[in-house]
Amino acid sequence: MLPVSGRNIYLLVCTRKIFEVNQKAIIGLTQASIVILCCFLLTNCGTSRGLKSEESFDIFYQKFHLDSLFQISRLQDPMQGVVIEGKSISKWGNRLWVMHKAGKGTLDPNIFKVEQERVGNRIIERIYEPGSVLYNERHFELKNGQWFLIYYLNFLLS
Repeated sequence: MLPVSGRNIYLLVCTRKIFEVNQKAIIGLTQASIVILCCFLLTNCGTSRGLKSEESFDIFYQKFHLDSLFQISRLQDPMQGVVIEGKSISKWGNRLWVMHKAGKGTLDPNIFKVEQERVGNRIIERIYEPGSVLYNERHFELKNGQWFLIYYLNFLLS
């Protein structure tokens, strides 16, 4: 048995109080951590940082034809496809891009036909005038949740 003195009792009481204070701080910290964690989980419910949600093609398509800067930002570089005008054939890398303003819903359906077909993560669009030499084909592809124009064929015989 240890000899009991006033100093030993004082140290024992101080040590116990420090332990109690530290224990309360740890419990308080743990409770605060749980509250913070719950708030974090509740505010991030329904969102996933690992998986991006898929952009709506219809919203993309409308913005693509209205906003030139948005359109340029959604072109694959280098653009695949060709331009055929008369006897001249060139790749898109050799040409300046002209903003596309016409698409489904903006062309006169009595003159032009617009067909869209989904194939996997692509939408293939064909725009043509029946009985004419005008034919355009565009391929849009979904990459990392965003749509991009990756292929464009412009066919016009004169």
